[in-house]
Amino acid sequence: MADRRYRLPRALAASGVHYQAGGISVWNKGREATLELDGRSSHCVENRSRAITEDAWVRGVELRATGNEPGRTLELFADRMVFLDAYGARRVTVPRPARRDGPTSGELVYVAETEAHRMTVDVRPAPCADSMSGERRPATVEIRLDGKTYRGCGETPAH
Repeated sequence: MADRRYRLPRALAASGVHYQAGGISVWNKGREATLELDGRSSHCVENRSRAITEDAWVRGVELRATGNEPGRTLELFADRMVFLDAYGARRVTVPRPARRDGPTSGELVYVAETEAHRMTVDVRPAPCADSMSGERRPATVEIRLDGKTYRGCGETPAH
């Protein structure tokens, strides 16, 4: 829930997966679920993209950016930056540096160097549309990793 979390034990179900405790019930069947809370029932259908993003916020991600061809993701945590390229085939993790203000208003820049990698992340508050899905995000993100540039769209939990 937006303001609290519940741990529900699994309950017996003839089909699907059912969790229940203290007047709260979640019944999941494939990509659909029914939530019963405070005497009200809600039917839910999975939004895969939104679910992935919400999971990131729960894991402590402060900024999440994605790009395409091939698929790539950047996640900015309190202590590190994690870049996944080629649908996760390549993973680069560097310590999170202090952020710098960029040359334009609201722009943030992170520059990290390790023995193995140099990563610069430039986050601009400029609307961005995913090149494949058309989904809109509030930030345009450019990542320069070891001399190669990647572009994508990003957002923070506040968005």
